[in-house]
Amino acid sequence: MQTELLNEFMMSHAAILQAFRAWFHAAHHVTRGTGFHADHELYAEIYAAVEGYYDVVIEKSIGIIKCEHVASPHKVMKEACIVLGAYPDPVGMSSLAIATSAHKIMSDYSDFLNEMNKGLEGAGSITLGLDDFHASTANAIETYIYKLGQRIKTELQD
Repeated sequence: MQTELLNEFMMSHAAILQAFRAWFHAAHHVTRGTGFHADHELYAEIYAAVEGYYDVVIEKSIGIIKCEHVASPHKVMKEACIVLGAYPDPVGMSSLAIATSAHKIMSDYSDFLNEMNKGLEGAGSITLGLDDFHASTANAIETYIYKLGQRIKTELQD
């Protein structure tokens, strides 16, 4: 197992999750308008799920590759801020713009999970448990992509 590659992916994964947790938590607070209640609840569901994924990533990093520096809030948050910079701030956005950005974030996360899993499989650096975690996470993320995709459609759009 190539622990260096796994370590790199796990650090990236931790940073992405912290960035997305912060983004969705903010979206939860600032959403507004007719769909407020549903959006508020969906974003809360997503940020809670992402927080759970973060915990698993850190624990697997420590358990599989004996790498505790992935748990460093200084390192993770520094990288998370870089990730956040790639997305618009939900503060001041319309509810539709927030949902559209949320859809993009979840789609990007799905792509990251797929790329990471393929890279780790190709390098022989994935465990059965990590593969299972990625698959179950990807399944949940695809559900969020569906829900957000439905949210951003207009009433008459197919």
